[in-house]
Amino acid sequence: MNIGESSDNNAVEVDGIRFETILSDRLWTVPIKRTTQDDHTSVVLGFSITNNTSTPYYFCFFQFVPEIITSDGQNINPGYQADGVGVPHESDLHLTMPGKSVTFSHTAQCYWERRYPKIKRKQDIDLMLFMPFTNREYWKFHLPSTGNYSIRFKYEVTNGAVKSYDELIDKQCLKMVWVGQVFTPFIEFCIVKPVTTK
Repeated sequence: MNIGESSDNNAVEVDGIRFETILSDRLWTVPIKRTTQDDHTSVVLGFSITNNTSTPYYFCFFQFVPEIITSDGQNINPGYQADGVGVPHESDLHLTMPGKSVTFSHTAQCYWERRYPKIKRKQDIDLMLFMPFTNREYWKFHLPSTGNYSIRFKYEVTNGAVKSYDELIDKQCLKMVWVGQVFTPFIEFCIVKPVTTK
């Protein structure tokens, strides 16, 4: 496996396949109180795959996993939820021809969530990041505070995973599924509270 440097600090190329993290804004101002459903900050978050080889490949969006760390390197473990059983669907597989790209992006939301919503006298709040990654699943990160963070995506497809796709695509197409593991570079973002004026 050949891993090449990219001119962009948010992308990496592996064996002719370029993986890039998409993040629309690196400075997030999050409302202090979540009084309505609109009290959140939205950012476009996702990834792009460019096939720079001469071979068509299938990629499965289900296999992308986000990783977030704090400024001191602490890993933030996400919560995962799915509508139904969390397995790949046919819509998660995308055929990418040579010289073409495929992009996956969703609007993620960062907001303050009351820890005890049914107890009015308790005003403890947690900073949350809600991140859809298919039409059925999403990740939810509990962030310790405002400040600096870094995010990247891990993409891994094993031969065992490819076998599980046999009910989704034609058996001949299984040979076209890209197999390997790659991590996009960490890119930094900062979460701040809004500036208040007296």
